[in-house]
Amino acid sequence: MTTIVKLDDNKTPVHFAAGRYDIYITGGQSVEADSLWVKIVHTASNEVIPVAEHGLKQREFRAVCYFYFDIPQSGEYEVSVHNYKNVVVRRSMLRIFRLFQSGVKLEDVRIRIERVENHY
Repeated sequence: MTTIVKLDDNKTPVHFAAGRYDIYITGGQSVEADSLWVKIVHTASNEVIPVAEHGLKQREFRAVCYFYFDIPQSGEYEVSVHNYKNVVVRRSMLRIFRLFQSGVKLEDVRIRIERVENHY
């Protein structure tokens, strides 16, 4: 299951099955998102799900795996993204190209949430 969330969406409703999920920042290969954080709340119980940052950032074509979290029980959740205005995404991760590239426009950057099938 894949869910796409815009950076400026506030409290996007999402149904999650129990399991581990990865959060990708899409739009480029180089991401500077030091102050970015994602909040996930179970709507029935108001339980906040802890979201952790990956130590090594896995890169895919125009996406960087940045965070992960575990859903203990299936249900409806709200996803919100905070401090996104300081995020800088560039198409290339090569330093020489980044010198001459402007960042990707924030309205083109998305958060992609994917369930991890085997995380062990």
